[in-house]
Amino acid sequence: MNKSEATTQKITISRQAGDWYLSLAFEFTPTSTPKTTEVVGVDLGIKTLATLSTGEVFESVKPYKKAQNRLARVTTTTE
Repeated sequence: MNKSEATTQKITISRQAGDWYLSLAFEFTPTSTPKTTEVVGVDLGIKTLATLSTGEVFESVKPYKKAQNRLARVTTTTE
């Protein structure tokens, strides 16, 4: 775990409508950490289920399209 040092710049204590508020301002220098995991962006869509930033595409299941003929038969026999 990396520790950072910060310098307190401003502390304000105020009271508004019977409530107390504390405001703090710090100054610090951020330190970079080495990249330890791979990151992949995901775009969820309508035509495809998901497209990754690596280019990999996951097709939608489309259960309605698969069941459309069966649904048509069921609805015509019950009417």
